[in-house]
Amino acid sequence: LEDIDGLENWFKKLIKTEPTNTTYKVDYLVFIKKYKKPKEVEKAIAKLIDFLKSKPELSEFTAQLLQKNGFITEAKQIFLKNRQMLGDEYIYALELMQIYKSEHQTALMCQEALKLFLINQQDKDYLKGIFQDYIQTDEDFETFEKIILENIEQNPTQSALNELLIWIYTQKKMFFQATIQAKAFD
Repeated sequence: LEDIDGLENWFKKLIKTEPTNTTYKVDYLVFIKKYKKPKEVEKAIAKLIDFLKSKPELSEFTAQLLQKNGFITEAKQIFLKNRQMLGDEYIYALELMQIYKSEHQTALMCQEALKLFLINQQDKDYLKGIFQDYIQTDEDFETFEKIILENIEQNPTQSALNELLIWIYTQKKMFFQATIQAKAFD
């Protein structure tokens, strides 16, 4: 127990000497999560999130570190706050898609996948490969299809949406629907 207290003091000194190094702060979170009480973890997370308000340029890197170290909810919170602060609903789409996949939130994952596809038209084949890794079950495909159809209703001239719908039908081996959709768009 003495070694743990000593290590905690070492972390605190390290963070004090380099207060903008969020890697140390995340490492400290990992440490206290393993050896301390949950209340202390919550307090340290709140302190980190408060710190990031004054240093938004460190938020993305810190959120990725948090995500890698199992602090998924906190990473999501940072990504969403930054998205709101920057006024860009498309930023962090891939990161949030990964988080929603890990949380089994299929609809939110599919919405982020669609955002990612719409802003990265030059990488659409690469993105379809990513989607194959994330959208695997029949339920995932049904949810993604529904979201795309809703967006097509709102933006019928958006060719990317139609292309994605054809891709979904092809993945589901619904070739007749894919052909009808392709002809309808032409």
